[in-house]
Amino acid sequence: MKKTWRNVIAGIIATATLYPATAYADQGVLLTDHELKDEKGSVVHTYKKGERVQMAVETEEGYAISLDHNRYFIDKKAILKTHNEQETSITVKEEFTPLRLITSLFSKPTQILSKGEVVQRVPGVTNDEYWIQVKTDKGLIGFVYRDSVEINYLSTQNITKAFVIKEHSTEGKNFEYGQEISLIDYLNGSFIVREGEKEYTIPESHIAFTKPSEPLILTPPNTYPEQLKIYGKPEYIPPVNMKHPPVSSRYGMRWGRLHAGTDIAIPTGTPLYAVADGIVKVSISNQTHSKVSWGNYVKIDHVGNEETLYGHMHRVIVKPGQPVKQGQLLGYSGNSGHSTGSHLHFELYKNGNRVDSYYIVHQPELYR
Repeated sequence: MKKTWRNVIAGIIATATLYPATAYADQGVLLTDHELKDEKGSVVHTYKKGERVQMAVETEEGYAISLDHNRYFIDKKAILKTHNEQETSITVKEEFTPLRLITSLFSKPTQILSKGEVVQRVPGVTNDEYWIQVKTDKGLIGFVYRDSVEINYLSTQNITKAFVIKEHSTEGKNFEYGQEISLIDYLNGSFIVREGEKEYTIPESHIAFTKPSEPLILTPPNTYPEQLKIYGKPEYIPPVNMKHPPVSSRYGMRWGRLHAGTDIAIPTGTPLYAVADGIVKVSISNQTHSKVSWGNYVKIDHVGNEETLYGHMHRVIVKPGQPVKQGQLLGYSGNSGHSTGSHLHFELYKNGNRVDSYYIVHQPELYR
């Protein structure tokens, strides 16, 4: 049995107070690059995204990776568990392996185990990195040194629940927004999804682990503004059905360049409406996070050489050339394109020039 002084010392000082988590050896794959750091903050190992790992301990917060007889915790969000490893038995792999009463390399053995002998872990006992409490087929109970045995596992595939946040079609299968799916693996920037007996590949950008906001696949009324019934028909109505839309950025210079719209900080899935009658001039769908500045967006022609634009949408439901009425549903807000968070980027054009659209978004007179 190979020992180092570090192993020997650990065995001598081990006590009944052992590691406060259950040892196991589930498998997973890293969803992000990750650096293992020691207590001083020094990097001891770097894992790359997509790299396979074997976990030694699971807690509520994360998984522990064993490296050089030390444990380093990784947040659960950083790992997709792919296989559950259920312990079935323990096989002695060293000849003349001592079964000891206490966790010390120098304690008197109760029995000498033979190579190939099978023992069982004592249930309900938490074991540390170096010692395992086992029971022989003759009923003797004691500790064996961890490096002298091999743990046998039954591997079963793990299923993780997730949700589709961007509609996707693959191999004749359509995955709709908000649909709950079963993830079984991660490979080359995509998740492997199991549906019944079949497996499909969906890009990671189309999947989230928390349920997205509603409604996104619902069909709300075509018009929202009750104030139109009360105040008549204003020139424009706000693009969202809120009395005080949360404006996060206004028209003006930002980061050395013109920010030509009004940003409204709203959750993904917030319904967006036409601010006035018009014709859909542009309708862009299915853009990735970084391809197009506005991502999925709609642009509408209005009377008087005026246009409005609705950017960073999650889902667009109108088509180019389609007439729309004031208050008609155009789609849902999102985080597509060059965006750092879910919001609506709303622009107003007059004679082809972008002008301040804030007065359309913020109309307190409509809510008096």
